[in-house]
Amino acid sequence: MRRGGRYLAVGSSSTYNTVTDGSKLYPKIIAERIREQYGAIKYDNIGWSGAKASDASKSLETFGIYNEVDLITINIGANDAYANAPAADVKPHMVRIVKAFKSRNPKAHIILCNPHTLTPAANETRLVAYRTMFGEVASETGIDLCHFEQAWTPAEAAGTNLNADNLHMNDTGHAKVAEILWTVVQTGEWLKKIGK
Repeated sequence: MRRGGRYLAVGSSSTYNTVTDGSKLYPKIIAERIREQYGAIKYDNIGWSGAKASDASKSLETFGIYNEVDLITINIGANDAYANAPAADVKPHMVRIVKAFKSRNPKAHIILCNPHTLTPAANETRLVAYRTMFGEVASETGIDLCHFEQAWTPAEAAGTNLNADNLHMNDTGHAKVAEILWTVVQTGEWLKKIGK
């Protein structure tokens, strides 16, 4: 019988990459909090740089080995926005990704994460329609939505929460979105069952 819980973080470079070691990534922060406050947790991060929802939904067999997962966070789609793909065209891919994980893990707590706030305004503007679309996907598939964009304002983005590229989160940014995500993670009933 499996003991403890299992957490799968899905996403692009904002999920997998950081300027320091992986201990400062938001999924790692979440995994450590679960371990400290609730019990044993196995943590897998399958983020990859440049990942697009449109590509991931066509390669779902890549995720086939991930069964019996208790928590799944999905932070993908921003690269589609940067490529100027219309949100309406990307939505079916997002739905397919969510449904694939739900079919393999029907009891999992699945959380779709909105893209974090960017700067300059041109970058941020690309994400507005995507955040609306993510809300629709979460509602239509019956999963939770996490508002990473609430972690800081556009004025606070550059230098404080983002790397020099003004796209990827720095350590401070990862810590802040982890705080937003942790609130949603703690609503999962599965946490009460893993035991210390």
